[in-house]
Amino acid sequence: MLFTALITFLVAFGYNLLLAIHLYREKVSNLLHEEYLNKKEIEYTLGISEMWSTRYFYTFSSFKGEVVKMYHRIIFNGLQFILMIVHASMPES
Repeated sequence: MLFTALITFLVAFGYNLLLAIHLYREKVSNLLHEEYLNKKEIEYTLGISEMWSTRYFYTFSSFKGEVVKMYHRIIFNGLQFILMIVHASMPES
């Protein structure tokens, strides 16, 4: 049983570590998103491109990315792990 729990912990820890590394490398940021939307809006305003209306860019132009929102899955998994540790350490009644 202990061996299975250890393997499960290592897999879960590895998954969260790889997820954090992937998010860090991708460097998702508000600035890149806002610059992209501004360029598309200018193209639409000048009549250069119709992508704004044909691909519905206006539906997601209010995106607000934050660190907590980008890493929410890792934070959530960490909180679940803490709850699991607390529950496991409780005495049996």
